Amino acid sequence: MTTSVMLGDTMTVKCKIDAFPAPKLTIFRDKDLTEGVTENSRVSITAMADKDDRTQYSLTLKVKNVTIHDGSLYYCHANNSLGEKTAMMGITVKELPPPVTNVTECCIKQNVTSDCLDICAFSI
Repeated sequence: MTTSVMLGDTMTVKCKIDAFPAPKLTIFRDKDLTEGVTENSRVSITAMADKDDRTQYSLTLKVKNVTIHDGSLYYCHANNSLGEKTAMMGITVKELPPPVTNVTECCIKQNVTSDCLDICAFSI
């Protein structure tokens, strides 16, 4: 599964896990499960058990003010005494498109002569 987020926005991804006994839940940035995601002022990780069903769990990763570096594959890993499972999630960070440039205004500001302004009559 791949999700897109705009640069500077807040990204939230959630893993849902069905397990018994209760699993240990972790999020990694590499498929070898060696580079764990750690919490900081921008990153929070929350693990929860369903209050009505003791076999349902969730792990939520929330990243504020997303940077290009936050775009990556993330691996949600659950393990307990009966086994382990890993799910991959892709995050793509998109930059805002450049603002529309009114070429006519630009030409006027650059003192393009009135004879040449017709060439400048479009926007990109």
